[in-house]
Amino acid sequence: TGNSYKTPTFELYTTADVYVAVDGNDKNPGTLDKPLATLEGARNKVRELKKTAKDEIVVAFKAGEYESPDNLTFTPEDTGTAEVPITYRVYGDGDVIFNAGFTIKNNEFVKIDSDEAKKFPSAARDFIYKADISDRLPEEITVNNYLFSEKNGTMCWQARDINKDVSGTDKFY
Repeated sequence: TGNSYKTPTFELYTTADVYVAVDGNDKNPGTLDKPLATLEGARNKVRELKKTAKDEIVVAFKAGEYESPDNLTFTPEDTGTAEVPITYRVYGDGDVIFNAGFTIKNNEFVKIDSDEAKKFPSAARDFIYKADISDRLPEEITVNNYLFSEKNGTMCWQARDINKDVSGTDKFY
């Protein structure tokens, strides 16, 4: 009698072979109660399972942001076959985000000190914060890398000192 709409439901996938959660641990077995923590851990577990699997291998990720600062590589051994397909899915509802870098959390930012503030126009000083992320940066990083704000997802410029516009004048942003 016409079109109808059914609200989608999210299946809590309780029959996965491997579970991953941001609060898991890669030393865990990858079960629902003791999930792994990373995409790399899941990849390694799938490689192990694939050696004896007779049918589909399912990896279920719980919602959250998974950081992988190192270069993670999938090779031909990580692909499924017609007999043993590999499926990665979300466990329940929520977003799963794979971040190839890292997120600087809001609580890591602190106001610049008074000596640093002297470098900036007085009108800007109350709006400038910094975060020390030196322990998470690779040696080859340059000032041309970008940061994204956790608060609203907007792109920020990474700065080592004063930002200047392309003309080289002291216009700050």
